[in-house]
Amino acid sequence: MAEKKVKKPARHIKTVTKTQKNTVPKKKNMTETAQKKEPLTTKSDRNSLQKDKNTWMLSTAVLAILLIASMFTGGFNFNKSNDYDTTIDRIDTLLSSATTSEAKTALTTAKEELTTALVAEKKMITSPKNTVKTNNIDDSDKPVTLDMYVMSQCPYGVQAEDGAIPAVKRLIDSVDYNIYFIANENGDGTFSSLHGQPEVDENLRQVCIIDKYPDQALDYITCLNKNYRNAETAWKTCATANNIDINAINTCQTGDEGKALLSESTKKSKSVGASGSPTIYINDKPYQQGRDTQSFTRAICQLAPENPACDSIPTCSSDADCTKTGFVGKCIDANTETAKCEYTQPPVVNIKVLNDETCDGCDTATFNSINEQIFINIEITTVDVSTTEGKALLAELNPQVIPVYLFDETVLESSEYPRLAQFFTKKGDYYMLSSEIVSQYISSPKLVGRDTITNKLDLFVMSECPYGVQAENNMKEVIDTFGNNMNFSIHFIATDNGDGTFSSLHGQKEVDENIRQVCAIKYAEDTYFDYILCQNKNYEAGQDLGTTWKTCATETSIDVETIDTCFTGDEGKELLRANIALTNELGIGSSPTFLVNNQVKFGGALPADEIKTNFCAVNKDSEGCETTLSTNTNIAPSGAC
Repeated sequence: MAEKKVKKPARHIKTVTKTQKNTVPKKKNMTETAQKKEPLTTKSDRNSLQKDKNTWMLSTAVLAILLIASMFTGGFNFNKSNDYDTTIDRIDTLLSSATTSEAKTALTTAKEELTTALVAEKKMITSPKNTVKTNNIDDSDKPVTLDMYVMSQCPYGVQAEDGAIPAVKRLIDSVDYNIYFIANENGDGTFSSLHGQPEVDENLRQVCIIDKYPDQALDYITCLNKNYRNAETAWKTCATANNIDINAINTCQTGDEGKALLSESTKKSKSVGASGSPTIYINDKPYQQGRDTQSFTRAICQLAPENPACDSIPTCSSDADCTKTGFVGKCIDANTETAKCEYTQPPVVNIKVLNDETCDGCDTATFNSINEQIFINIEITTVDVSTTEGKALLAELNPQVIPVYLFDETVLESSEYPRLAQFFTKKGDYYMLSSEIVSQYISSPKLVGRDTITNKLDLFVMSECPYGVQAENNMKEVIDTFGNNMNFSIHFIATDNGDGTFSSLHGQKEVDENIRQVCAIKYAEDTYFDYILCQNKNYEAGQDLGTTWKTCATETSIDVETIDTCFTGDEGKELLRANIALTNELGIGSSPTFLVNNQVKFGGALPADEIKTNFCAVNKDSEGCETTLSTNTNIAPSGAC
């Protein structure tokens, strides 16, 4: 196969934060009568979460944010002269290149955000007022409305709140700040949320506090966010510190009033397509800047420059504030009175992609587009593994998975390289990009040098990862459909500390349940999956799995004593150690990850029909492939731990 070269013209990219629009029901505005105070410096717990994550997870987050950022900039200029239908058609054109479930989800979300923004813009052009009413309060004297859609125990939502609240307090005369919640109504008077029942409970408390104590709501949230993972016990301390009646909030939370408030809030979130926390809109347009206080302050001041507090805002606080089509912007003397933006044209970055033309799931169009958005000016050469050069590269690099992205020394000249350097490995004359990043944007990357095992499907999870739990739940329908025509196995992701102990992203309780589940797999081959599904219900209800496992074992005809002996002895440790060895061998660190026929990987909490489609892509003759399965899932399908 001949080499294929694609020269990409320079295109502008603005690094921004993924956002979506939201509006929440409010009888009172919590910033309407809040005291004017200087910004408070709060610390997010995000660092502690990220410290425990695998490096490649961080890299995926970086590229995902950049992808969404590119959707909001570069190709779209929201102004009154735009033809809206044409702009949406251009979004659809970008969507047509998406091949993976992850990319499709991200791009579809971006389209929803952009479409909502376009509709809002069009309404503003034809409306006699330049604002959209979101409540019954006359806030026409406030030129800025900041709507934030969050999950109360999402670290990223917490980070956004901690950044926004000091800015809102500083500019209280100019901004109307609304917080709304992302959750699901179950139809029986209960709710479910990504982080379990404790998050639902805190969502309920916060809608009650926002409704009943708008003056104190921001201070309560700031207090609680310092210990949001322990909201069940911390909330009373924060309520008391802010003169909030605990009994009144308890009554509201547990009664019909709280349910009605949260129901209205979640309906607003769904009406604007908010599924990711945080989703942020400012004056009914997607918020495109950082989540720190300075970024929120600058965004508000751009819309309300008459506020005296805006006089001291510098021109830029980071490179993200400096944008110009076709150029790379740099903020000089950031956050000072002399701050200014300087622009340079980016150098050409050469990329060589090693790929296999026989691999149906190895299309690189989407990831090529992402690299174009990041490095702006790129030249891509594709080399097939069947060619002389391809075979030589395989022998030299010995990659685990293809496609392989190889950058030459020109990447060192890119302004993006210092930030992304940790994701490259020097291999001879090349800088090889982490395969874990690449694999997130390839439909079904192919493992190299592994034997084919037909009709085999392996699932790699963490037992207390919400996305892994959802993938397991969705697998039930798949297993019921294929039966003995599918050889299905579950494996667990963790770290062997080398001293007889293990660690996992969600702590020791997850390690313990991992061990119990590998024991159940060994000793209850026919019913272990029923046990896992039973424990998943307990996890989603916010229960401690260490206290519920015996009940689930008994209900699924698994001998409790056998599992307990395996769990407390060396046997369970050896079983988990074998799982870890396999995940390390395959380079798998994300929950959930699927492996088809011992060669083809795909990921995400996908609905049953998508799991089936990926399986049948390489097992076309399997009985069950002709069946249409569920296409819905209760969680973001692109998510992973």
